Amino acid sequence: MAAVVFYILKGDTFFSLSIDVCVLRMTRGREKQVEQQHLITVDKIMDILSEPAQTLQVNHEHLKGLLNRVVDKSNKYNVLQLEKFYALLSQCIYRHRKDYDKTQLIQVMRVNAPVGLTASK
Repeated sequence: MAAVVFYILKGDTFFSLSIDVCVLRMTRGREKQVEQQHLITVDKIMDILSEPAQTLQVNHEHLKGLLNRVVDKSNKYNVLQLEKFYALLSQCIYRHRKDYDKTQLIQVMRVNAPVGLTASK
């Protein structure tokens, strides 16, 4: 870490501001990352922020039904099975993360919930 010190003159008084800065070595990976970053103008940012936000559409009754189904299905699962089931459902959520209409996500999860894993005794 390196310290960067700024001296500010306000009226007759000097103020010093010290900031710790972490200097990273420029590797090929970081160089590629910097090349891929796109600079956006303030006008473009304001255009993006002024766009109307989309509303999230969720059928709460179907979601409650899915929750009950998942709880019933995973009732006798051991830890390993719960982790696998969680991974399966998380994968469904990740695939539909950009959809504002979540009805298809709930349908996919409803299909995967009974298929998931079989409970061991």
